[in-house]
Amino acid sequence: MTLNKRISLLILPVLIIGYLVAVVGVYNTQKQSIIDLEERTLDLQVTELTALFEKYTNVAESFIDSLLYNSSLQNYFSSQDKLFKALALEKGLENSIKELNTLSSDYFSVALIRPQGKVEYYYENSLDPFSEISRYQVEMVRDAFEAKQAEWADMHGPLGESHMLFVRIIDQNTFKAPINFSTSSSIAIVVEVSPTLFDKKIKEQISKGLVYQWFGQGHVGAHHAEESLVVHAPVAFGSLSLGVSEPLLAQKFNKLKLSLFISFVLIAVLSYFSLIYLIQRYVTGPIHQLEKELSSVNVEDGSGFVASVSQDEIGGLSRTFSHLYDSLDQSYRLTKELAEKDTLTKLYNRRMFHNAVEKMIKRSEFSGTKTALFYIDIDNFKFVNDTYGHTMGDLLLKVFAERLSLVVRATDQIIPRYDIDNASSARLAGDEFAVVICGLSDELHASGLADRILAICHNGLECDEGTFPVSLSIGVAVFPDDALTKEDLVNNADAAMYEAKKAGKNRISFYSEELAAKSRRKYAVELELKHLDTAELELVYIPAFNVDMFESICSVEALIRWQSPVLGAVLPSEFLSIAEGSSQYEKIDAWVIERVFRDSKAIIKHFGGALRISFKVSAVQLVSKSFIATISKLIVKYQINPQYFEIEITEIFDMDKMKDDIGLLFLLKDLGFNLALVDFGAGYTSIMQLIEYPVDVVKLDKTFVASLFIQARRDKALSLIEFCKAQGFEVTAKGVESDEQATVLKQAGCRRLQGVYYAEPMSLNKILSQY
Repeated sequence: MTLNKRISLLILPVLIIGYLVAVVGVYNTQKQSIIDLEERTLDLQVTELTALFEKYTNVAESFIDSLLYNSSLQNYFSSQDKLFKALALEKGLENSIKELNTLSSDYFSVALIRPQGKVEYYYENSLDPFSEISRYQVEMVRDAFEAKQAEWADMHGPLGESHMLFVRIIDQNTFKAPINFSTSSSIAIVVEVSPTLFDKKIKEQISKGLVYQWFGQGHVGAHHAEESLVVHAPVAFGSLSLGVSEPLLAQKFNKLKLSLFISFVLIAVLSYFSLIYLIQRYVTGPIHQLEKELSSVNVEDGSGFVASVSQDEIGGLSRTFSHLYDSLDQSYRLTKELAEKDTLTKLYNRRMFHNAVEKMIKRSEFSGTKTALFYIDIDNFKFVNDTYGHTMGDLLLKVFAERLSLVVRATDQIIPRYDIDNASSARLAGDEFAVVICGLSDELHASGLADRILAICHNGLECDEGTFPVSLSIGVAVFPDDALTKEDLVNNADAAMYEAKKAGKNRISFYSEELAAKSRRKYAVELELKHLDTAELELVYIPAFNVDMFESICSVEALIRWQSPVLGAVLPSEFLSIAEGSSQYEKIDAWVIERVFRDSKAIIKHFGGALRISFKVSAVQLVSKSFIATISKLIVKYQINPQYFEIEITEIFDMDKMKDDIGLLFLLKDLGFNLALVDFGAGYTSIMQLIEYPVDVVKLDKTFVASLFIQARRDKALSLIEFCKAQGFEVTAKGVESDEQATVLKQAGCRRLQGVYYAEPMSLNKILSQY
C-alpha cells in the first residue's frame, strides 16, 4: 500500500470521527433548542386557550348573575300568567343576551328546571321553533339536585362542537342556594353556551399537529396521537392539555438531521480533499520523487545515488540514504557471492542450480540440442563424518568439489545440492552434488562425463590427509528425452541417483521407462495413502517356533496387509516407507496396535500366557512423545498386560536421532513391553547401540541368515550371534526357507525360528484353528 493511500485511509476516519462528534454535539444542542422552543410555544398556546376558556366561563357566570339581579326573573316567579311570565322573562333577558353576543358563540340556551327534571322554561338562540332542551342538560340538573350541589359546571360535546354547561340552583323566594333542595321552591338556572373561539383555536392547533385533551366532570373528545411533549393547565371546572405529537417532533428532528448530515458531508469532503492536496504537495510528493530516484539506482551495474541538496527532512533522508548506499554497496558485493556460492566448496548453490537448469533447458529448446542433468551422491560420507569428524567430512567435500571442477568442462555448471527439502536436513544432504550440461548432440557425451566423474572416487578419494573410503552413486536424466520441464528433469535425475544407490552404489544409473514406472507406482501409492480407509487394511500373523520345546509356537508376529480398491494388493515394503514420510503412519500404527490388542484376547486364550505377540511400529513413532500417550490409552481401553507383547524396532532406523529420546524406549519398558531389534544385519546398527538400548530380543534379517552359507562371511556371522547371546538377548532368525537353514541356525544357537519353512503368514482364524 502506497503512502498516499495509507494517509488517505488514516485521514478519512479521523475526519469522519471528528466531524461526527461535532455533528452529534450540534444535533443534541439543536434538538434541545427545538424542545425548549416547542415548550415555550405550548405554554403560550395553552395560556391563550385558558384565557378564552375563562372568558367564556366568566361571561356565562355573569349572565346568570345578571338574571338573579334582574327584576324580570322575580316577575317571572311572582306572575301566574304563563304567557306573561315567558314574555317578561324573555324581555328581561335581552340586555344580558346582548352582552353575551359580544363574545362569539354559535349556540346559547337558558333553561329553568325543577328538582324532578321538569323543564319550566327553555330558550335557545336557534331558528328552530321546535327546538327542545337536551337530555344531557336535564340529567345534569337532576344529578346536581341529588348531589345537593348549588353550582355545577361541565363541558361536553365532540371536538370543535363543544358546549359549556353551567347550572346554579336557587330558592325562587330568596334567590340564594336552597336549604332544602327537594322543595317546590327550588329551581335550577341552566345556561349552555358554545365556546366558538375556543373551539376554533383548538382546531387550529390540531391542524398544526398538536394534541389537545380535556379533563373535567365529563370527558370531552381529544385528538388521539402519541404525545411526546405536553403542557397541562387547570381551568374553572377541569383542566386542559396541549402537546406535540411524536411524529411531529420526529419530523422536526429528522429535518434537523438531514440538514446536519448534508453539512457534515460537504464539510468532510471539502476538508478531506484539501488535506490530501496539501499532504501530497508538501509531504508525499517529495517522498515519491525520492522513491523514484532510489528506484533508479542499480547496484549490479554500479549506478550510484546523488543526494539531494534540500535542507528539509526529505533532503536529510536523501543524504542519509546516500551514506547507507555506499556501505550497502560494499556489503552487496560480498553478500552476492555468499548468496550464489556454497560457502564450503565455492560452487554454485541450490538456487543458482535451478536457475542454471532452467537457462540450459531454454538454450537447448532454442538450439535443438540436449541438456543432461547429473545427480551425484557420495556413498559412505556419513561413515567418514561419524568416524573421522566433521572437519574431515568438510575436507572431503572440498577436495571432491575441486576434482569435480577439473573433470567438468568450463561451460558446465557444477552445483552442490544442499537441503533440497528443508534447512533442517542441510547437513544430511551435504554429500549430494549436481552437474548440468547443455548443448549435447547425444547421450554418449553424457555417458562419458558420468564415467569421468565416477572415476574420481574409483578407489576412494585420495588427498594429502589420506584416502577416504567413499564412492559415488550417479543418476542421469536428459532433456528432452527423459523430461520436458525443469521440475521433471530434476525429479527424474534424483530418482535415477537413488536407483544407483539401491543397486549397490558406486555406479551410474540412467533414467529409464522402468524407473518411470516405479516412480508412477510410488506416486499412485502416495495418492491412495492420502485417502486410505482403515477398512482396506487387515492383519495376518506368522508364528515363530521354539526349537527347545519340540518346535512349539513361542510367539506370533502381526503383519499388515493393504488391499487397495484402486491399486489392488500393495506390499508393506511399498507403502510403509511412503507412509513414514507423511502423516499417515500415525493412523496406520494406531490401527495396527488397536487391532493387535483386540485380537490378543483370543490369541492368549488359545495359546496361553507364555506366548508373545509382536508388532512393528514406525521408526518415527519412537521419537514421538504422543506415541506413549496413544499406546497408554489403548492399554486402558483393552485392559491388556504389556508383558505379553513385543514391540519391534527396525534396525534400519537411524538410532542417532534417538539419543535425546532414548527415554521413550525406557518408558515402553516401564510399561512392561518387551523390545525387539528387527532386521539385524540389513542396516547400520553399531555394537555400542546394541548394548546401549534396552532391547530384549534381536531378530536376524533374512540377508543375515543367507550370509551363514557364504564361507567368507560365515564365521563373522556366527560370532555376532554368539555376541548377542552373551549379552543376554534372545536371538530369533527370520526368513527361514529350508531345512538346511533351520539346521545351521539351530547349531548356531538360535532358539526361535520363523519363516515359510515353518509357516506362511495367515489370518487370525486360521492360526487359531490350525495350531
